[in-house]
Order: sequence, then C-alpha cells, then structure tokens
Amino acid sequence: MMDRIRQELEKGGAVVLPTETVYGLFAKALDEKAVNHVYQLKRRPRDKALNLNVASLEDILHFSKDQPTYLQKLVEAFLPGPLTIILEAN
Repeated sequence: MMDRIRQELEKGGAVVLPTETVYGLFAKALDEKAVNHVYQLKRRPRDKALNLNVASLEDILHFSKDQPTYLQKLVEAFLPGPLTIILEAN
C-alpha cells in the first residue's frame, strides 16, 4: 500500500489518508503540479490557502514566518499529536 501511495505522490497526484482527527487530501506541497491538482480536486479558488502538514518544529519554522513567541512551548506540549496552528506562509 505504501508503495502505491508513494508512486501516486511522486507523479504529482493526490491521495486521501486518515489523520488523527479527520481524513485529509495529501500531495507534495513543493510540487506545483500536485498543488494545482489539489486545487482542482477541491474546486478551491487559488486565493484560498491550503493547509500544510508538517512533522517538526523545524518544518514549522522553515515554512512560516512571524511565529508567535509561545510557538516552541505549544509544540513541546502537543507534538507528536494532533495540533492545528495557523501561521503566515513563508
């Protein structure tokens, strides 16, 4: 199953996978073709941002800007685990 998911993602496709809270539509965030595909699948206007799932504080710092001062404490308290943080994209 993982090989099939990996193949779909590598060719710019999208997959539906469970998270700890809901099912999500996943694609490679740094692949423009994949991101366009997600927008088409969701019929979402391009001016509405998509969510980005990350695995670490380092990822959060890399992909966002103007992080709040309490971010590290929040991450230490809740990760690993379901946590939603809304930040401005970098």
